[in-house]
Amino acid sequence: VTLIEAAQPFGGAEQLGQSEKTVGPVFTAKAFICNPDFTPSSKKLLTNGSILFVCIEPAKDQISTVITKVNYFCLNKVDEDLYFEAVYGMGETSKVTVVIGLDTREVIIGVRVPSQFYDTDTNVTGTGEVILGQQRRLLRSDIALPRYLEEETEADGSFDLD
Repeated sequence: VTLIEAAQPFGGAEQLGQSEKTVGPVFTAKAFICNPDFTPSSKKLLTNGSILFVCIEPAKDQISTVITKVNYFCLNKVDEDLYFEAVYGMGETSKVTVVIGLDTREVIIGVRVPSQFYDTDTNVTGTGEVILGQQRRLLRSDIALPRYLEEETEADGSFDLD
């Protein structure tokens, strides 16, 4: 399984169809095959009935970025018409999929891969999109009151998983 990392701009004119120029910072997320404890998996092959765990995290240098939603995550077999929507319709999950860790920096998608994917020895590709949120932390200072933090969010980005 090979990861293809994709960057998506946050804000900018190209989202309005006005220009090819990127405006503002570019926020990225990476996805990788993992274990349930968010460590990279050394397993190269899945067996029928096992669960595929895909971990998604923002870039390490983007410390205020969190993942607020998984818009979609699909699996398909290379050179075949077999297609499975694990997450679809702006965050709805299939009956064999779970998404944990939303609104944090570590999201895990767990999906039981359908048995049809094991019929032939063909690579499986995963494609998806997440919404990245930005937390803006404002520290209020008033000696008589406790300190409060305010948060803000949202941007999107897609990812590919081979």
